[in-house]
Amino acid sequence: MTLVYLLVPVETEFDERGKIQGRSDAKLAKTAEAPIPSLKHILQTLDLKTAYISPQERAIYTSELANLTIKAEINNLMDWDFGVFEAQRNFLLPKLPADDYGDFFKRYGYGGETASEVNQRLEKAIFAVKKEAQADKLLLISGQHAIYNFYLQHTDEAKRNLRKADFEPCSLHAFTVTDDKITYNQSYFCTLAPEQLNAVPNESEYVQW
Repeated sequence: MTLVYLLVPVETEFDERGKIQGRSDAKLAKTAEAPIPSLKHILQTLDLKTAYISPQERAIYTSELANLTIKAEINNLMDWDFGVFEAQRNFLLPKLPADDYGDFFKRYGYGGETASEVNQRLEKAIFAVKKEAQADKLLLISGQHAIYNFYLQHTDEAKRNLRKADFEPCSLHAFTVTDDKITYNQSYFCTLAPEQLNAVPNESEYVQW
């Protein structure tokens, strides 16, 4: 059994401006470094010093700001590809339940990915790193949308207590991984004590990407 921690990268200007950011990158937001001291404390508490990361700039910046040693850059850890919706305003998307986007970005995004495709490549990356590292805990830096989608895919609907907004910059989401199963464990937030799970009441899963 391995505990896999998925880390959401720091905030960018696209986040500030309400733009859709998956495969696209942007400059860091002026407030990007604000949660870093808390993140460092959480990582120290969990004894996480190295990371496998997405090759996207915001993942690299996050690892550098948190003083993490990069073990490898893995393409399958990249954020969701939203096709032509990349860098567009959030309001252009229909308001759907979070797990109902399905093939929306592939069908209407002209080259985007389905939710299933995003989940499958994250699974592939996680199992590959688990096999290579042979460690009891691993830290991976992916993207906000990919991680949230992964959470939805690996958490029973009745047990979901996190909303899209909870996958904030520098939040950490732990999953228990065996040879054939992935289960959501808990989350850590830079606004809370590192050992504290943020239990969010179930609410309507309508989100803005």
